[in-house]
Amino acid sequence: MSEIETERLRLRPLGVGDLDAWHRQIFSDPEVTRYLPVRNPIPREDAVERLASQVESCQVRGFGVWAVLEKASNQLVGHSGFVTPEASDRIELIYALGRDWWGRGFATEAAAACLRHGFEVLDFTEIAALAFPENEPSIHVMLKLGFVFEDVVPRFGVELVRYKVNADSFWASSHARLGGTSE
Repeated sequence: MSEIETERLRLRPLGVGDLDAWHRQIFSDPEVTRYLPVRNPIPREDAVERLASQVESCQVRGFGVWAVLEKASNQLVGHSGFVTPEASDRIELIYALGRDWWGRGFATEAAAACLRHGFEVLDFTEIAALAFPENEPSIHVMLKLGFVFEDVVPRFGVELVRYKVNADSFWASSHARLGGTSE
């Protein structure tokens, strides 16, 4: 997986050295985890398994999840990238930021960079994204990036809303220019 840079962010493949910062930013804060499949904070040991799975995905599939770093501080602020749900050939965009980084447009910037990479480099034709129906900020990010509502799907023991975007819709969205450049 290549690195991606945007105006304010650098996305690079998650690595073993990211574990503590990743766990602290994403998986130990109940405000962050309430909108993730885990729903509650998880112990560091569980984050180790998740990190190993992401590293393996990058090696096997050539895509996965990037660590999202703020350029100015070089601090890991979250993650963004692609997953494939079990028993599916669909590509799904995921993103999560630590609470201290909310409200700055970083989620939109990171997600746009991933989408751009997915359509330009990985030749994806359509990308889906899911959210808990009450996660209005995440749904707002999707809508800004050209996603449209598709359906409601059972996942993780609850019903999630699924949105989708194709390359044409993404490029037509006003925020596609936030996607950065792949290096």
